[in-house]
Amino acid sequence: MPPNIHEFLWAAYGPIMDAKALCKVLHYPSTTALNTARSRGSLPFSPIKIEHRRGVFALTNEIAQVLERVEQDRTLPSVSDKHHPESIAA
Repeated sequence: MPPNIHEFLWAAYGPIMDAKALCKVLHYPSTTALNTARSRGSLPFSPIKIEHRRGVFALTNEIAQVLERVEQDRTLPSVSDKHHPESIAA
């Protein structure tokens, strides 16, 4: 049975994830890249504001939902979709 994304993220990060955690889980190369995505409006989640705190924060549940959507939308190639050696031009 695959691990539950919600449980894993809650155990690791609690109810709110900071920029470092978001970079790790969503594979942004740096917090600068995360901030750039935020300024462009291209984050796959809605960042939250915490009074008197700077940076990007997100609700852990929302990040788990983002990852679940990615998993659901993912399509794996079937055996019939793979190229056969004889179909490759020499």
